[in-house]
Amino acid sequence: MAKLHMGLTLDMIFIDGYHTYEGVRDDILSWTPMLRPGGILCGHDYVPPYWDGLLKAVHELAPRFRVVPNTTIWTTEWL
Repeated sequence: MAKLHMGLTLDMIFIDGYHTYEGVRDDILSWTPMLRPGGILCGHDYVPPYWDGLLKAVHELAPRFRVVPNTTIWTTEWL
């Protein structure tokens, strides 16, 4: 995982990269240190059962997530 901080504080992070477990896990772990408390972490393609790795990473690392109705976007407030 690359260290991306660069002194940035972000209000929202949208993840839509590799859809493997490792890819989503690494994106979440790499980007969330820059997310302000209460900021929004979200991503795309929450489509059971097609992206099992993506679903597993979201469930593990963003357990309070919800899916936006009628979309494939998952979202959570980061604490």
